[in-house]
Parts: sequence; C-alpha cells; structure tokens
Amino acid sequence: MLADGVAARGIPVAHGTELVGLALGADRATAELAGPRGRRTTTATHVVGCDGSEGRVRVLAGVGTSETRYRQEIVLADVELDTDLAPGVAHVAAGRRGVVFVFALGEQASWRVLGTCRPGEGADLAARGALQGLLDAGGLAGCVTEVAWHTRLRLARRLATSYRSGPVFLAGDAAHTHSPAAAQGMNLGLQDALNLGWKLALAPTSSEPDRLLDSYVTERRPIARISTALTDQVFRGESSPALPAALLRGVGAPLAAPLLPVVLRRRTLVAPAMRLLSGLTVRHRGGPLSLDEGPRGAGPRAGDRLPDRDAVVDGRRVRVHDLVATPGVHLLLGRDTPPPPRDVTRRALTVHVLEDRPGTAVLAVRPDGYVGYRGRGDDAAHATLRAWLDRVGVV
Repeated sequence: MLADGVAARGIPVAHGTELVGLALGADRATAELAGPRGRRTTTATHVVGCDGSEGRVRVLAGVGTSETRYRQEIVLADVELDTDLAPGVAHVAAGRRGVVFVFALGEQASWRVLGTCRPGEGADLAARGALQGLLDAGGLAGCVTEVAWHTRLRLARRLATSYRSGPVFLAGDAAHTHSPAAAQGMNLGLQDALNLGWKLALAPTSSEPDRLLDSYVTERRPIARISTALTDQVFRGESSPALPAALLRGVGAPLAAPLLPVVLRRRTLVAPAMRLLSGLTVRHRGGPLSLDEGPRGAGPRAGDRLPDRDAVVDGRRVRVHDLVATPGVHLLLGRDTPPPPRDVTRRALTVHVLEDRPGTAVLAVRPDGYVGYRGRGDDAAHATLRAWLDRVGVV
C-alpha cells in the first residue's frame, strides 16, 4: 500500500540502498548512499530516520538514548497444536512464571505462541523445543506436535534524547522502543509520522518554520515518555519473577478472571482504558500550535483531538471526520460566522460552514485531526486567526 501510494505520486523508491554517511549543515544535510550502482551523495533540506531501533540515522546524527534493558525474555514460536482451543480468538494465560499468548495466526504453522520467561530460559525452550512446558504452566490445554519456527527476544526500553538534530528528525522505533505489552508501538510510530509529515509539508510557507518543526519534538516526545512508562509497568506485571508480580499473576488473576466478562460489558469501565491505549486521550493544550480564544464550556479546546459527530453542511448531513479527512487545514465555522478574509484562502485550507451549529465559533483543525485554533470568529478575531494560519503555513 505504501509503495503504491508513493508511486502514484511519482516518488521513486531506491531499493537495496544503504545510508553510509551523513553530513549535517545548518539548513540541509548531505547523505552518502551505497546502492546497486555504487556510491553517490544527495542533498536534502531534511532527513527523517524511520529506520528502526538500530537505525543508522540516529547514530550518524549523534543523538543519544536513555536505555533500560529487561532481564526477562520473550519467546516466539509457530507451532502445530493438538488442541480444542477455539481458533478465532486469542487465548491468554497468566501464571507464576509469566504470561503466555496462543492464537491461530502463525506464519509458518497454524498457531503462534508468545510467552515471557526468565533470563536464559528462552534458550533452553528453543533448544529443546519444549514449548509444551510454557503451555502447561499457563494451564492451556494442547499438545505441541511440531515446532516450525522459534526465536527469543531481549527487550529494552529506549528513548532518544532528542527527536531533532538540525535538519534530522527521528520517528517511530528510531525515536522510541519498548516492550510490546499494551500494544503501543505501531500507534506511536504512525502518529509520529502524521504529526511530522504535515509540518514538513507546510514548513516552506510558514512564517515561523523552525517553531513549526520544533513543535514535533515538543508534542511527540512527552507522549512517548508516558507510553514507554506504561508499557514498562505492564511488561513487569506480565513477566517479572518478583514475588508480588508472581502472586498477582498466579493467585490474583485467576481469582479475578470470573469478573472479567462483567467488567467488559460495562462501557463506562472499559471505554477510558480503550481511549488511553488507542491514543485518543493525547492532547496538546498549551503547546506552541494551540491557540485558544474561545469561551470556556462544552466542546473541544485548542490542543484537543477533534471529536466526531453529525453535522449539516451545504444542506446535507455528514460526519465531521469525513469533512476533515482530506489533506490540509480545515476551518469549521458556526452558521453566523462572518467568512474569513479572502486573502487567507489557499490550496492547503478548506472552509466549512456548519449550518446546524448556531453562533460565530471557529475551529481550525490541523491535518492530523487536532484543534489548533479556537475563537469567536468575529472581525476582531480575524487577525489572531490569520496569525495562526500564517504560523502553520497556509496563508
């Protein structure tokens, strides 16, 4: 999908090409590349390291990391099982030794097994193919009949000391790595890319390009710090051999298990946790791109993620998220709001009048779905709105 997307925009992808050198200037970088046709250099205004936890961009840019390595190991295996476990769901068992997951999504066999174990135990499990003991310890009924593939992983919690070094930016696993516990890694990386991507696109026309680009660091690094702390606590609870964690898994979890279906049916209990894990609670209030001149009360404030709802635009009912799905900045106006001055309209700005929303409120929605500006929308506020639009590069 990614390859098709860039090809449709006429962007070539150089396969089999390695970054071997990087020279940083004040406003550009020169990269030395080694590929099928030998070595060459290329100059760019910006370089984005999306090359993973061991990526070379961060190292060549001289950006350090803070790192904590876990003693516990992760065991992964694709196996065939003689079992009555239902294939359409994930099976999770918690025991004193750790947590084991079994689900029918193996790549080289019918089932994938994922488990936590003590240091060194993963090597023994792999060497003997004794994944059976992992299942038995978790109380999961099944007999391992074949091991098609297995590996073990040593995990680390790592955060780059900065997401920017001059013209170089880091995103995804190049900026932060952590345990897969709580399933935060992919969301974090995708949200990094979306946050940085639109700022790189609009920086050339921004009145304050450095401030716009620096806001990527200001907004995204604190989110990664919180998320890595969350995954750290979840992983320690899942795998730590310490007595409190072992008792929680081996005694507390089985006692609480009968209550789980009741809890999961209560939306008021489940929804906050789901919003946290899915990143919907992230907000940037008070940040460099959040300008709030609206009255206190209901509705999103500058820095909040725009909630979805029905709206009437041009006489038809639509969803607000559908309105703002196209690239660029979107202005959402109350039906009594005077139109913005003509000179603020350009390619990257779209204006929508919400005919079912009385008043003169104005929301400016960033390309990543966050409210950047909130104001009254009268003539006196136009200058402030224009300054915000100028800052993000659409005036």
